[in-house]
Amino acid sequence: HIRISGWAIMEGPALLVIKPDNGKIPFPNQLHMSATSELTLSNVSNGLVAFKVKTTAPKNYLVRPSAGTIAAGATEKVQIIMQPRKDTSLDSASDRFLVRAASTTSTQPLSKSEWDAKAKHELQELKLTVQ
Repeated sequence: HIRISGWAIMEGPALLVIKPDNGKIPFPNQLHMSATSELTLSNVSNGLVAFKVKTTAPKNYLVRPSAGTIAAGATEKVQIIMQPRKDTSLDSASDRFLVRAASTTSTQPLSKSEWDAKAKHELQELKLTVQ
């Protein structure tokens, strides 16, 4: 299943509604200061959903929490903190994030091996870029 939400392309079952839903994470263009943006993950399924947020630039961002579980009908706020930049020529527009979600029966975050064991059709994935 592929759905378009704003400009974001989501693949897999509908487990989470993710905002911002335009596929872009907004950050101000500033030097020598960290900046924070927020993702809102809302569980729209009838059961527990595990999530994981990955980035192509792990040295440039802190993601808190980067993984966890969300109860049916609940919402989780994920903070993405861009580390201070020393040079405006560093282009954050090429940085990417991937939000993965899967149904689970555990309240604990899934391990790497549990994520690896999930079939592609069991995962909801959303790719985001930095704006």
